[in-house]
Amino acid sequence: MPRVSQALRRKWNALEPAGNRPDGTARPADQGQINALGVFLQQLSVELDAFGTSAEARALMALLKTIPLPLTKSGSRVTSSTDAATFATRAAKILIDREPNANDALKMPLEWPRIDADLGNRLTQAALNCLSRRHADLAGSPGKFEVGTDQFVVRGFVRVRGHEGCAEKLVWSAASERFRVLPWWDGDGPGIKIKLPDMSQLKRVKPNVSFEMPPAIANMLNGDLKKLADGDGKTGGPSLGFICSFSIPIITLCAFIVLNIFLGLFDLFLRWMMFIKICLPIPMPAPPEESDI
Repeated sequence: MPRVSQALRRKWNALEPAGNRPDGTARPADQGQINALGVFLQQLSVELDAFGTSAEARALMALLKTIPLPLTKSGSRVTSSTDAATFATRAAKILIDREPNANDALKMPLEWPRIDADLGNRLTQAALNCLSRRHADLAGSPGKFEVGTDQFVVRGFVRVRGHEGCAEKLVWSAASERFRVLPWWDGDGPGIKIKLPDMSQLKRVKPNVSFEMPPAIANMLNGDLKKLADGDGKTGGPSLGFICSFSIPIITLCAFIVLNIFLGLFDLFLRWMMFIKICLPIPMPAPPEESDI
């Protein structure tokens, strides 16, 4: 285990790979080990939902609970230890969810012992069971018209009113030709047109949507943004909420500009611009002349 006996820190950035940072500075020498532990915890938490309440999750955690992790030793004798399930549950909150390690209570074990083949096979099967359950929970049943190979027919009907003493009856037409429903992106219908404001009119575009922020989010955004980027943002502070208003047209314009920048950058490698972007010139009326009145 890396950094044995040290209190876990969320600023370790466990999901960062080894090697140099984008700015050229070197990451810690044991960042590879920290990253391996972080990926393992992320797989448990996100991919397998091992910390959830399903029967499959409980079975996997029960197996991890049988693996002892020594915390302190006196010579060759282990004087205190924890189990892998407890450690993984608490470590994921710090290294993955980036919660603080209260009172430095959780420390890195001395080692993760080697396990035998039988336990390894049971762990593998339990993880596969969790993965199957996770897929079933997320995928669910396909919605209406979601399966592209499904075929449909249309039939009309007429309700014929019966005579006195005779019930109404439905007369059905013959079925139409079989057809499929195209996905939303594969249609020949007209595209949606969104008119962006002119640059000279930006000052006239007022904020038209508001977000109400609770105190915790407001304190975090009003704090040191560099620390926030490093995962050390503070949510404590004054118990004051804020209402922030934004202009959706301006946000749309900013997103459109950023979109075109990235499309141009990716086009250097993918050569996709001719397929995803069509710009046609349209004549615009001359602006009206200003009156002296």
